[in-house]
Amino acid sequence: MPAFTRRDFIKLTAALPAVAAWPAWMPRLAFAPPHTAPRGDVLVCVFLRGAADALNMVVPHGEDIYYQERPTLPSPAPTTAAARPGCGRLIWTAFLASTRL
Repeated sequence: MPAFTRRDFIKLTAALPAVAAWPAWMPRLAFAPPHTAPRGDVLVCVFLRGAADALNMVVPHGEDIYYQERPTLPSPAPTTAAARPGCGRLIWTAFLASTRL
């Protein structure tokens, strides 16, 4: 029989807390039947590092103060009419109410 080494002792002491922390309901969760797919549409948003804020995601093109406060951002005003003319103003007003420029 091989001798009980220090490496074996470390492996055993590292495994004991994991076994002690294993909850009793884990086997039921591991072998549970798969859930059905969620109903309806699912929207997944992935934000990468960078300058993504509320004013760059939904740009208030109808407001001149946006272009005054952010002159270096190349976000040109659209050439066609907006689908909902008052939507940008509503979002911009909420932004002004929550922060100080």
